[in-house]
Amino acid sequence: METIWYCSFVATLRERTWALLRKHTNVREDEFPNIRRSRSGSFGEHLAKSAHGTWEEVTFYYGMACKLARKVGFGWKWLQKFLQLMLYAFLMLPGFLYMVGFYFTSKRVERNIPYRKMARNRLDLYLPRVRREEGKSPVVIFVTGGAWVIGYKGWGAGIGKLLSNQGFIVACLDYRNYPQGCVPDMLEDVMEGINWTFRNAACYGGDPNKIYLVGQSAGAHLTSLALIKQGERVKKGVDVDWEPHHLQGYVGVSGPYNITQIVEHFNQRGLYSTLFLHLMTGIDRKNGYASVALEGVSPECLVRAGALDGVKLPPYFCLMHGTADITVPSSQAVSFAETLMEQKVDTKLIKLQLIEGKTHTDFMINDPMRGDPDEVIEEVVEMAYGKEARKLVVAPAGLLPRWLVALASAVCPF
Repeated sequence: METIWYCSFVATLRERTWALLRKHTNVREDEFPNIRRSRSGSFGEHLAKSAHGTWEEVTFYYGMACKLARKVGFGWKWLQKFLQLMLYAFLMLPGFLYMVGFYFTSKRVERNIPYRKMARNRLDLYLPRVRREEGKSPVVIFVTGGAWVIGYKGWGAGIGKLLSNQGFIVACLDYRNYPQGCVPDMLEDVMEGINWTFRNAACYGGDPNKIYLVGQSAGAHLTSLALIKQGERVKKGVDVDWEPHHLQGYVGVSGPYNITQIVEHFNQRGLYSTLFLHLMTGIDRKNGYASVALEGVSPECLVRAGALDGVKLPPYFCLMHGTADITVPSSQAVSFAETLMEQKVDTKLIKLQLIEGKTHTDFMINDPMRGDPDEVIEEVVEMAYGKEARKLVVAPAGLLPRWLVALASAVCPF
């Protein structure tokens, strides 16, 4: 009964909203999804298109949330994490609202560009505020985290804004989350998004010879897997749009790289092992626990098995992790970096940055909110422009008092 009422409410509210939009603008409903929005239209038209896309996304994610709830149930750990997340979001709300306003109203943001005709295969482009004098802009592909369950391209608005202010074009990829897809499906989406960026970067003023890849948390897991899988395709002689060394740099932030060693850790934090196994591999409980299957989605295990032998990686390969990360232990980055060095992978530099006292959410959320220097932005700027340029990066203006960010961080479940 509640579902019927909800659907009726949404349909009525949406119809009334569009009646107002049609009355005051010339926007048509059939314009969604927009492939490339004109930046010459009025602010009302721009906002109307954003509102239409938001309706589509809200109804879709509501359906996925219901499906996820049926899949995992409501254990006390899930309820506790959810309440903590809601409190964290409430405390950070003023800063989040600022970023929401930028995301939906800035004409520098090209939202919902399809990179493949499949559900959630869209990306957002953040265009530079000022282009560099040398012509085409360097490009950063960013893949967000979200525990493979609540990832969304909009989470990249902060890094998109900051990097585009430094002259980069930033492509924030969306991908299927569980239960819509498992890790092999997510990996396929991420690789298609990278393909699209290599093919289309020049159309938006980007330099296809200066593309960098950044992944955070689950996004770091998926992007490191993407490099390995693409390398395997190259070794098999498959015709590809890009090879790993065509990327000029890679940054993995707070990522899990050996899934076989982190199952119990996630189980204790509420991502139960049977669910986690299905999320990672698509294997159901009835087929039992398959460590071999988990090795197939563990970048460190694949590298140890020789998956990168004979593969040229990006010249700069950086792993960044906070020592106070309780969601993904920093030992994951340490072990992966050691494995890459032991296997003598083909790259110019393997850089491990362990940032003392940083948590899982500091890099992408807490630091920018309180106006602290952003190590991720600085690292990408150094890769693209050199060490001297890194010194010129100015810390973002803080959006919230430090005490409020500290309080929010204390209740954050991640």
